[in-house]
Amino acid sequence: MADTGARITVALVDDQPLFRAGIRMLIESQGDMELSGEAADGEQAVSLATEHRPDVMLMDLRMPVMDGFEAMRRIRQHGSDVPMIAISAEMNANIERQARSAGASGVAAKPLDAEALRTLAIQWTSRPAQQEGAA
Repeated sequence: MADTGARITVALVDDQPLFRAGIRMLIESQGDMELSGEAADGEQAVSLATEHRPDVMLMDLRMPVMDGFEAMRRIRQHGSDVPMIAISAEMNANIERQARSAGASGVAAKPLDAEALRTLAIQWTSRPAQQEGAA
């Protein structure tokens, strides 16, 4: 994608520091994406969604304090329409159904690679600048 100056901001919510570090590296390696914030539990995710207003959120489903399902419900209750991608190592049809019911825009199985991350970010952001170069 050509550098148009408009970057896709990604918020990352996951309780595993190693996973967050890996995704952070993937985001930083993309010239058209930037990390807008990180959270380690669903309670922090609700604040992150409202304070940082990212273009897209990656939301782990299994976390302490408040899981991703409840966090997505609360973010939607606050009126946010931010695209939220539910991520889990145990993705199946039932979990996908529960995630979408809680407010997920889409789902993805862990682990994510650079291409999967890029595809998700472009798919769930609607700014024309990102869409043009997404061939």
